Amino acid sequence: CEVSEDDYMPLGIFTILANSVGEYYKINTTLFSGYIQALGINGIQSKTYSVDLKEDGSGTMKICYTEKPEMKELDEMFVNEKPLNNFGDDINNFNMIFGKLAVNGVVDKEEKTLSFAIGEYGDKNTELTRKSIIEIVKFFKPDGYEDFVKDYTELKTVSNDKYKVHTDTAEYDKERGIELIDGYTFMFVTFGNNGGSVTEE
Repeated sequence: CEVSEDDYMPLGIFTILANSVGEYYKINTTLFSGYIQALGINGIQSKTYSVDLKEDGSGTMKICYTEKPEMKELDEMFVNEKPLNNFGDDINNFNMIFGKLAVNGVVDKEEKTLSFAIGEYGDKNTELTRKSIIEIVKFFKPDGYEDFVKDYTELKTVSNDKYKVHTDTAEYDKERGIELIDGYTFMFVTFGNNGGSVTEE
């Protein structure tokens, strides 16, 4: 796909075609989309997908459909500052699909509160989830984030008067009214009142 500076039509068509490659090989649609997005944002060239774009947005994008994608890069992809930098300074709600991870959250920079759900493809959360949680918290800097970044050295549930990490889907759904993605296992992170109660019942 040849992309020009101000013409987004080819990009839109290419995105549809790229996603159809995943569907053809019966790969989870969200997972394949996250894989492609992470490759592009991280500037990783793979046999399946490659991007060569200039700063003005023009360039070339390629996808290979002749064989099922290996997607071995997924095991190294976690949410970092690159996709987070795409959000503007006045952001209140944020969501992304990046590699195996899906994130949906709310932030109030004035109140320094943060609440988000993070899902990882598969039947359990791994170190990719923990690293992503750390990066998201460091990026938005809610009250208490310094202690959290220092202390959250393993993936676990935790609750104190500053922050809470839990796996109670019903509780988070009641607070935020979220819709979870099939095939993903979720954890929930809250800092401050904006995310609901952060103390044990």
